Amino acid sequence: QTVTVEYSDIEGGEGEPWFGTGCIDDDPLFEDPASGDFDLTWTGYPEPDSTKSPCIDTGDPTSPPDPDGTIADMGALYFSQETGVSHGTSDIPVSVSLFQNRPNPFNRLTVLGFTIPVSGNVELSIYDLYGRLIHTLISDYISSGYGEVVWDASEVNTGVYVCRLEADYCQAVRKLILTK
Repeated sequence: QTVTVEYSDIEGGEGEPWFGTGCIDDDPLFEDPASGDFDLTWTGYPEPDSTKSPCIDTGDPTSPPDPDGTIADMGALYFSQETGVSHGTSDIPVSVSLFQNRPNPFNRLTVLGFTIPVSGNVELSIYDLYGRLIHTLISDYISSGYGEVVWDASEVNTGVYVCRLEADYCQAVRKLILTK
């Protein structure tokens, strides 16, 4: 079996048979890798200079953009070109979570918040107590982090509903109470 690595910074990897499309062989300019801090750095931000990590804006161009709207950075962490701050592990949720809707009970509109630890396909759906699908709010590729969506329940009857969040092999459910 042959393995090819693509869109990665593999310092010292140039010339290896597994070195694929989009790979670079540069110092990634991590914050402090000896201490486990793999945040990308750019001390001269926003001026493009030698302090900019070569991993910034050089990820797979077919990937969804970083949360700041720029081309995906290489690696698990990204450097925000809105704030000039690298987003480390404290900003990445560790599990799939579906928060209790607010308000609950609600009349017509409610907000559903969730976290996704790894970018991927996500589905957020509303079901009645018989398990019938009422509405799919999200069915798309979602970047890791926090998200929220508003459900307008004006077309459904008063009652108890279940919201289900599915992301890869994880799922979470919450009970919603609609009053009119």
